[in-house]
Amino acid sequence: MSGTYHFVARKYETGGGDHAVDSNRMKKPEIAKQWARQSGLSQAEAADRLDRAVHQILARLRKEGEAPLPGVGKLLRRGGTMVLFEREEGKRGD
Repeated sequence: MSGTYHFVARKYETGGGDHAVDSNRMKKPEIAKQWARQSGLSQAEAADRLDRAVHQILARLRKEGEAPLPGVGKLLRRGGTMVLFEREEGKRGD
C-alpha cells in the first residue's frame, strides 16, 4: 500500500487540552526506512507494521471516535474529517 501519513509539526490549542494538528507530509517509504534503521527490522517489515498500525488507528477512530496512543495520549475524531490529539496527563510536548 502506498500513501502519505501525516505527522505532527505544530499544534494549536483548541481548548480543553485538545490540539488540532497542522502537519508536514512524509511518505510511507521514508517512515519505514527510518523505522527499519532504528528497530533492526527490514524496510518491508517496517512498512507492513506501519500499515497495520495506521489501519488499526483509523478503524478505531471510525468505530469509537477515539484511538489511544499509550504513553502519549489519544486521537479524537471531531466532525466528519477533523482529528484532534489530546496529550496524556503529565506528558510534555515541544
